[in-house]
Amino acid sequence: MRLTFPEKFFFGTSTAAVQVETAFEHDWQGIKCRDGHVFDQTTDHELRLEEDVNIIATLAPHYRMSLMWSKLQREPYGAFDEPTCRHYHTLLQSLKARGITIMMVLHHFSNPLWFAKRGGWEKEENIPLWIDYARRVIDEYGEYISYWNTFNEPNVYASFGWITGFFPPFKINPLAAGKVVINMGKAHAQLYAYLKPRFPHHPGLLSTSDAA
Repeated sequence: MRLTFPEKFFFGTSTAAVQVETAFEHDWQGIKCRDGHVFDQTTDHELRLEEDVNIIATLAPHYRMSLMWSKLQREPYGAFDEPTCRHYHTLLQSLKARGITIMMVLHHFSNPLWFAKRGGWEKEENIPLWIDYARRVIDEYGEYISYWNTFNEPNVYASFGWITGFFPPFKINPLAAGKVVINMGKAHAQLYAYLKPRFPHHPGLLSTSDAA
């Protein structure tokens, strides 16, 4: 059977910083599979910047990515770490130089340890911490970005983190899962109000993404 895609359908590639960069002080660092093996090795994306960008460019003209919050912002409301900030500028500039259209994901599962220790997404009072980070990302890197994605699969994040217990924080607490989804929804709405006036002509300006 032959599939027909709409004219404006985007074919692209995608990564998440938590999956391809070396872990740094976040709540997925050091997790184990059921046989006890520790996931302690990634693809060293941050060390293979040009090599990976060249591969991305050969595959598709669109790229969905995230940044490592814990590495960029090492304390609540803190300024971005300068070497990390420069690295991401280099990455984004390299992608744009090859004609890649970028979708930026502002939360893809992982949180800084300092955020998790405060109760993470279970606590409504923690929303401003993420809003501060997201606004800094927008201000710092917005010139490179064509599409914004606030949260990657918030349903999966809440279900696997608080119902099945497969993801950090490995809890079985459906009521808390509901709070997580509600708080992410509130955070999404707050950030939309900040971002929309800054990029009024961006199509598909702000969204969450869910598993298909």
